[in-house]
Amino acid sequence: MDEDVYDTPTGEIPQTLFRYYGVSGDRFEWLRQAIVKTEIYFPRLNSFNDPFDCRIPFHFQERPSFSPDKFWRDNAPRRIGSKADYERAIRRQIAKTRTLAGRLELSETLYNDLVQKMGFLCLSTVETSVLMWSYYAEGHRGVVLRFDTSRRMLEHMPEFLPMQVRYAKAFPVVDYYSATLIETYRTIFGTKSLDWKHEKEWRLISKQGAGSYLLEPGFITGLILGMNIDRDHEQKIREFVKQRDVPIPLFKVRNKPGTFELEVVPVEEARARGA
Repeated sequence: MDEDVYDTPTGEIPQTLFRYYGVSGDRFEWLRQAIVKTEIYFPRLNSFNDPFDCRIPFHFQERPSFSPDKFWRDNAPRRIGSKADYERAIRRQIAKTRTLAGRLELSETLYNDLVQKMGFLCLSTVETSVLMWSYYAEGHRGVVLRFDTSRRMLEHMPEFLPMQVRYAKAFPVVDYYSATLIETYRTIFGTKSLDWKHEKEWRLISKQGAGSYLLEPGFITGLILGMNIDRDHEQKIREFVKQRDVPIPLFKVRNKPGTFELEVVPVEEARARGA
């Protein structure tokens, strides 16, 4: 394995993935909609906590046989206007590739076209991360939803692109001119700093944009209560679960005896042991 990359993507999405939820403010309403109606909110990128997320810079690698003029003539959309206007627009684009400021402008435009129009559901392969319970589930006062991400389930959700995140020390190379759309997606959407490797993240990416989506009721297969959840929130969440058309089991995390780790147990067992 490349020493600069942790956990190279396997391409096969796990059968089960998890999402951590807070319970403060609007988050509690999003959680209610998710539990009762399986209406899942896909946030925009600008709500993420990592300033480098999806901000991989583009490279402008010109090869001996490469022609920027041909590239722009093949790829620039022909808009309404005169031939002279079109030629001036092509020359402006070519000129931008010659300067750092121009390349940054082109990169930002492509970035906005690719990323800002999409919605992202960030998931994890682990449900017992002390760190993620701390900052995504508000100090262990929130919950985790368990999702069925099997191939059978995802076949009913063709508008969502599954993407495994890999972790690296340095920005990977994505060439502005030659990278295919799927290569660009995989690099920009699927690469984060090694600092985040503990999250073991997968993403479902909505190409239709951010917002709430009504999904198959069977998409949610369980709910895990945080060890510090307050009684009022727990009672309301139990009521939400009762309103579901498809029942789901309830669990709770607790401290694994003799360790700094967490474990998940059925909520009745946690209650019997005073967790």
